[in-house]
Amino acid sequence: MTEHVANEKRFVFKMGNTPMLEMPDGQMRDQFMITDETCGARDLTAGLYWIRPRSEGHEDTHTFDESFYVIRGRAIFRADDKPFEVQAGDVVFCPAGTKHRFDNPYDEPYQGFWALGAKWSDLASIQAEVSASWHEVDPSQGWHLA
Repeated sequence: MTEHVANEKRFVFKMGNTPMLEMPDGQMRDQFMITDETCGARDLTAGLYWIRPRSEGHEDTHTFDESFYVIRGRAIFRADDKPFEVQAGDVVFCPAGTKHRFDNPYDEPYQGFWALGAKWSDLASIQAEVSASWHEVDPSQGWHLA
């Protein structure tokens, strides 16, 4: 893994540059790539995520807007329990206060990019959840590559 050097500006992130984390149930993987810690981002946090085939994603509601870009696969995006079919190439906007998640009822992995309008160091509840129960996995191996 390439380490971030203090005061170094980072403009490009590769999959091995930040840890890949997996939820305790193994259904979703995430990488927190663009943060104030990794590159000095002041009002943006972003990364990549994957949802295992035939599984549900992680449900969230935030006080900030979030957007997603579907990189690979298909999924059902649920916004306040209303389903929307999404596929590679789609962009999704989720306004603040909207309960949301992605479900992957299909046979292939789903991969997306997410970005939210908040600084990582201001997201204490998300950091606490991730550090308490998610574990690091090897990004060069696993179902997300299928």
